[in-house]
Amino acid sequence: MRNILLFMLCFMSFDGISQPYLTVEYTSSPRPIINKGEHLNFSFKIKNTGSLSASPSHAGIYLSTSNTFSGAALIGEISTESILSNSETKNITYIHPIPFNLAFGNYYLIVYPDSRREVYNNASNIGYVTVNTININSNSGKQNLPYPMLFIHGLNGNDKTWNTTSLVDMQKYYGWSYGGNLDYCLNQDGSLSTSNSINDIKDWTDSANLNKADMYTVNFEIDHLNQKYQNTNVIQSNQAGVVKQGLAIKDAIRHILKITGRDKVILVGHSMGGLAAREYLQNLTQEDGKHHVAKLCTVGTPHGGSNLTGLGIGESIGYSERSEAVRDLRTTYFHSGDSGVYLFGGIENYSGIKNSSLENYYNVDVNCNGTDQDNSYVIGLNDKNIDNNVDYSCIIGTGSVLGGDGVVTSFSANLNNYYPNIADTFTSDQPLLYFKLWHSDLPKQIDFIVKGLDEPKLFQRAYQVNLDTLYFGNLSIQSNSSAIIKDNDNYAFNILENEMVNFKIYNISVDNFKAEIFDEFLILVYSIPSSNKGFLDVNVPMNIGKYYIRVSATNDASSWTYPYAFKITATNDGICPSSNFIMNANVFGSSYQWQENNGSGFVNLLNNNSYSGATSSTLELINPPTSWYGKKYRCVMNGSDFSSEYILKFNSKWVGEQDTRWENPLNWSCGVVPDANTDVIINTGTKFNPQVNTLKSCRSLTTNPLSQILFKTGSNLTITGN
Repeated sequence: MRNILLFMLCFMSFDGISQPYLTVEYTSSPRPIINKGEHLNFSFKIKNTGSLSASPSHAGIYLSTSNTFSGAALIGEISTESILSNSETKNITYIHPIPFNLAFGNYYLIVYPDSRREVYNNASNIGYVTVNTININSNSGKQNLPYPMLFIHGLNGNDKTWNTTSLVDMQKYYGWSYGGNLDYCLNQDGSLSTSNSINDIKDWTDSANLNKADMYTVNFEIDHLNQKYQNTNVIQSNQAGVVKQGLAIKDAIRHILKITGRDKVILVGHSMGGLAAREYLQNLTQEDGKHHVAKLCTVGTPHGGSNLTGLGIGESIGYSERSEAVRDLRTTYFHSGDSGVYLFGGIENYSGIKNSSLENYYNVDVNCNGTDQDNSYVIGLNDKNIDNNVDYSCIIGTGSVLGGDGVVTSFSANLNNYYPNIADTFTSDQPLLYFKLWHSDLPKQIDFIVKGLDEPKLFQRAYQVNLDTLYFGNLSIQSNSSAIIKDNDNYAFNILENEMVNFKIYNISVDNFKAEIFDEFLILVYSIPSSNKGFLDVNVPMNIGKYYIRVSATNDASSWTYPYAFKITATNDGICPSSNFIMNANVFGSSYQWQENNGSGFVNLLNNNSYSGATSSTLELINPPTSWYGKKYRCVMNGSDFSSEYILKFNSKWVGEQDTRWENPLNWSCGVVPDANTDVIINTGTKFNPQVNTLKSCRSLTTNPLSQILFKTGSNLTITGN
């Protein structure tokens, strides 16, 4: 039975006073059974049947166990444009992973067209249309982000630092998937008096338990017998030297790249975990000579060291003051007064690396080459080069009575103090009358971590994305160290042949959102403002080359909790039916005139309901009908120079995400069933193969040699083209 959605209708008290009157109409349905982590995907329109225009507003998307707001979870808000009286929005498509914190069972999908009361501030008159529910079934998960993230714990910690706090919140807010944990013993030989990077590191990761996902953790609290969370001060694996931690991070990244198929990772390190990430990033690479890191976000990391680890209280709280980690974390040594060798450089010997007159560190083999006190000179981490093409951010704790976050000073936690102007910074203040150690609570500050994970604002650090792949991103408050208020997120992509390219941007929650396309020389090629809309679907002709897409907006207080999504698709010279089409002259001039070939030659176009920008560098075809297939356009610059000719074509690809029905619009890349003027492409690898159940037609049919099309008895597919 066809699954129908529940949509909430916002009924205004209709007492003869002129006012807007908003209702919601669904235009496509999600799957009736969806696993946690899989994408909720549907579309709708908002209608204004009132006598006055409705101002721009927001539509709330809820999942509820009843047909009321009781216990409902708000999973997203969509910006909506002003709607004239007796008018409606265009189709709004919404895509979001099902949050993992929802219990299994049946849920009503509720769309509330004025969730912030921006159109009408009285919510007392609310009516419901009660319909069937969707069923959220077992756990699953997709890759939602351009790059997977690896979360690294700090001194004397383990993977539980993250997987009981931040990871849970990220799964709750965003439906980001967790792919598993990677285990390493960093003192496999059991000897504390030696530090050998060859003999000490043992990979205990069970690769069979790793899944393709968005987030991973690493755990160093494991002993030489593969026992987790035991013998902390006996084996001291999670108190090992930072050099060995960096080598384990290298191996963990190798695992993640293999399981995800991505070419880079994002590293998130709490406390010493940030130094472990830097050790890998600044000193190591994978076998191909590349480090494959897109971003490093450090959380309370002592980039300049911390002397608070050496107050003599380590044993009472589970770590050893004589450990390799404490040795490497020191800013200076209390007894010798020398600077910390790992961070600032120096000689490996006990006279300099000495914190107490009573006892020494277990070893002073900072470079972990297996030879203790060999008097070799160690170049400090802060004296080594750092890759400027990686994006950096720092979460800095402050407000503790002990200074900084209670363990790391605000100065030490700021990477910019050691590599000027390289990192975005975000300050997390300890609340008044808060009696826990703020340093330990920084990994729980989900809002700050999401800010720190913001996508790159510089083109040189743009995340590489693939065509035909759905990605999610966030609009968040910008860095303390930046005067920029607007959030600019940059992604890079490649076009391999001259063709039409479709850009779909979903879940736009702010009214001033804009997408801009730049070429490899950073020249603006296209600009696509949202104009308060919550969903953009445009097609642009593009030539071979490297491009950047920048999405930008001034965020609001809640936009960071509602991720946008986007997908870039090369359409083989065709555009989606029922979508606008943008053409760019690609040549600069002082005047522009777009023309259409009417069969007898090219004639000038005028702005009307079908065309916009007829005398500008960019022409927009407004919802051109598929009957226009084959129309030819060109632009005249300066009265005599001509652009390339553009031939209008329509096509759609079978994606087969819902079921086998050819007649289901959600099975098609364009969200509409192809007609007699649409070229159809059928590839392999889809969840369902297409079956034609009625009398259908298309202009042309392109199939992969292994693809299949089934026909129900009495059905037919007519090919209308040549």
